[in-house]
Amino acid sequence: MVEGQARQLPPMGWYPDPAGSRKERYWDGNRWTRNLRSAPEAPRRSHSGALPESLEPIRRRHPDEQPRRRVVQRRSAGDSQSSPQSPSGYDPDEYHSASRGPAQRNPYDAYRSGAASGPGRLDSTTSDGVPLAGWWWRVLASLIDQAVIWTIVSILLRDQWQAYMTALVKVTAEYTTPAQLLSALQKDPNLMVTAGLTGPLYTLMIYAIFGQAIYQFVMLVACSASLGQLIAGLRVVEVGKGREHSRLIWWRAAVRALTWGIVEVVNIYLGMLTVLSYLMPLFQRRRQTLHDLAGGTQVIRPVRR
Repeated sequence: MVEGQARQLPPMGWYPDPAGSRKERYWDGNRWTRNLRSAPEAPRRSHSGALPESLEPIRRRHPDEQPRRRVVQRRSAGDSQSSPQSPSGYDPDEYHSASRGPAQRNPYDAYRSGAASGPGRLDSTTSDGVPLAGWWWRVLASLIDQAVIWTIVSILLRDQWQAYMTALVKVTAEYTTPAQLLSALQKDPNLMVTAGLTGPLYTLMIYAIFGQAIYQFVMLVACSASLGQLIAGLRVVEVGKGREHSRLIWWRAAVRALTWGIVEVVNIYLGMLTVLSYLMPLFQRRRQTLHDLAGGTQVIRPVRR
């Protein structure tokens, strides 16, 4: 500071104790007093998103102004300017920022950036804020699609369907209770084959799987949803892009439909694989099935406005 220039002292108020304690000491405008108090707690941010009022006792800083940085130099004991009667080394900006502690993070920032939101936690929306489809809505859509496909297959393969129904009626007439049927299967494991049930059923299932895979591919490319999903108000989108649900890119639709078909075919021989895939949205973080994981997709239920 240039000699002869009047130095403007801060107004009266409470400031960090220059003696080094963790309390605040009162400045009467000219010198330090003996009055001490505990430092006030940092103010909480309002829910409206506005910044809290500054505790700076000297002046209020404009939001666009960068905080001042002052360098406090240690002075010798004989230097008259090191007297505790002048708060010249005090920067209220630094003091209040330090008193607030580390900056608090928005708890949704990690999710929006795609980071893990914690073990065992399921997402309720895509990363851009569109609600994900509930499990029961997906079940309803699947049942509608299965009904459509099996109706078409039974019409196109009418002979196989009639052969299967004839064999089924014959078996149920001969073995009227489940206990009788289980007892007969224990004696003759090939009973269903000899009764003529497995041949027509296997043919119908293969055609149904093949037909539904094609049906899913065409519908996803054209409408980003199957017929059942359209009725249930669902859409299939790329992971994290819920707002872009007009249509699905063709290669994602192809991978998703192909994976679905492979899972269904393998399920014929292994069993329970389809059930596991359809139960995955109940515990998988982004609520994806096996074909969703392969295609990099999520099923959403956009809010209608």
